[in-house]
Amino acid sequence: MAGTAFTLRRDDRGGWASFTPLIGGWTDERISIDVGSSTDGVPMIATARPVDDGTEHAPVGPGVFALRWFECRASDADELVELSEAAWPAFEAGTPGTLIFGLFRVEAPDTDVARFLLCTRYPSVSAWETSRADTNSAEFRRRRELTTRSQVSLWRLEEDRG
Repeated sequence: MAGTAFTLRRDDRGGWASFTPLIGGWTDERISIDVGSSTDGVPMIATARPVDDGTEHAPVGPGVFALRWFECRASDADELVELSEAAWPAFEAGTPGTLIFGLFRVEAPDTDVARFLLCTRYPSVSAWETSRADTNSAEFRRRRELTTRSQVSLWRLEEDRG
């Protein structure tokens, strides 16, 4: 695990990435990811991506950003990360313009449930829908077996923050 600290915030003050809802959110809702650990949000640790908190690893570009939550047993967490990382190159190649920016584990050491947030950019909503066909690899099938809960929402990157 990379171990770089991040914080999920329910506002637009996160310096690494800030999102506005595209589908399924309140029009005034904002969510952001900030570098470092803070009590003003949900502390998370980067796993396979990003490799560090540099701006070159932060979400960029037009398109749709899927923020997907995963839950699994804590004892399965390392395998879930390994399976995800192994499946990503073929998945990204299967949908041009798709890029996985991060898989973050929520810091909650006193529980038997591991919770993750996956941040992925797709060129469009239709590309996201089409990409569902690329989730039948052995790695993704095994990850589905380990996953006890999952939820996805679609967002736009808030690029003009000035």
